[in-house]
Amino acid sequence: MTASSAELRVVLYADETIVDESDDVALWQAVLKQIRGLDGGVFQESVGNNEIEKNGSSVADEGDSVSKFARDVGVSVEQLVGALGPQPDAPYLNLDTRKWESFVKNTPKRGTGSVPALVLAATALVGWAQHERSFEPTQKLAIDVLNQIGAKYSNPARSLKNCAWLQIRNGKIILNPAEKTQAMRILTAFVLGESVIA
Repeated sequence: MTASSAELRVVLYADETIVDESDDVALWQAVLKQIRGLDGGVFQESVGNNEIEKNGSSVADEGDSVSKFARDVGVSVEQLVGALGPQPDAPYLNLDTRKWESFVKNTPKRGTGSVPALVLAATALVGWAQHERSFEPTQKLAIDVLNQIGAKYSNPARSLKNCAWLQIRNGKIILNPAEKTQAMRILTAFVLGESVIA
């Protein structure tokens, strides 16, 4: 089969499981444009009878780090920047104090749904580092982020060790790929000022 006669197919996976697939050329072209960042704006294309739309008022698909991070979290660029303040230089995040206070108020102190302060900061750093590859998240960086807003934290090493979606490898904090959904759910709750408990 030559390149000009190749069958084009879009396959949607959830982990290793195929959820759906399509040979629709318009869908394939729209997906390719999106992946390559050629869309130039919010991904909103009518493909066949399906309306494909990205959540948030202006989630840009310019291919930049902040837009990609916002897409992962499931919020608009403006919401992400307002709440997390991602930046290319240390400490890499500048948490909004009002969002922080709302998160503390809406999050249980112990038990189901509790998220220690250091875990939130580390989760946000790990999410940002996946797109802004100029740094590697560490416990010290997470502490620096919290110190900027005067947030209280205790037992940082234990907090990280007990977190299912974060792992420590050679002193660096990384995301447990099997728990990425949970990590992004925590960040979404922080950015939107919602409760972590579904």
